[in-house]
Amino acid sequence: MKIHKHIIVSLISAIFTVIAVYGGYTIYAAGDEPDGNFRAPGLDFDEALDLYHEEMNYYFNNKIEQLNTLLMEEDFFEKEEFKTPGDKVCADENVSTYCVSNGALDIYLDYVFTLDRISTELSKLREDDDVEDIFERTLERNQKIAPEYDIAKQAMEATLAAYNEYRLAFPAHKKYRIKGFAKRNR
Repeated sequence: MKIHKHIIVSLISAIFTVIAVYGGYTIYAAGDEPDGNFRAPGLDFDEALDLYHEEMNYYFNNKIEQLNTLLMEEDFFEKEEFKTPGDKVCADENVSTYCVSNGALDIYLDYVFTLDRISTELSKLREDDDVEDIFERTLERNQKIAPEYDIAKQAMEATLAAYNEYRLAFPAHKKYRIKGFAKRNR
C-alpha cells in the first residue's frame, strides 16, 4: 500500500510540474515576432527597452526551439548545426553556444548603439514645455539609461549561461534518466 501511495504522489507531482512549466512557457515565451524594431529612430527609451527585450526573447526562443528539434535526433552530436563552426561564419541554423552568443551579441551591440543615440537626443517636446522642463526630462531619461547597459548585458550573459547549461545537460539527462530508472526498479 505504501508503494502505491508513493506512486500516486509522484504522478500527481509530475502532472502538476508539467502543467506549471508548460503554462509558464506559454505565458512568457510568446512565439510572435516583436511588434517593432528597437533600432528605429524616434523611439523613446521605454519603447526601445521593451522592443529590445521582445527581440532578444524571440531570438532565444527560436534558438531553443531549433535546439529541441535537433536534440530529438539520435545523431545530433554529429550534426553541423550542433557544432561550433571553427573558422566559418555561423549559419542561422547553428545552435552552438558560440553561434548563439554571436547572434545575441549583435542584438545587444545594436541596443547599445540605440541607447547611445537616444541619450544624445533631447526628450520629446510637449506644448507647454520650457527649456528647463526639456533638460530635466532629458536628464531623468539619461539617468534611467545609464544602468541599462549593464542590466541588458547581465541578462544576456545569464540567458546564454542557462542556454549552454541546457544544451549540455539535457542530452545526458535524456540518455541516463531512462537507464537509471530501469536499474532502480529491478
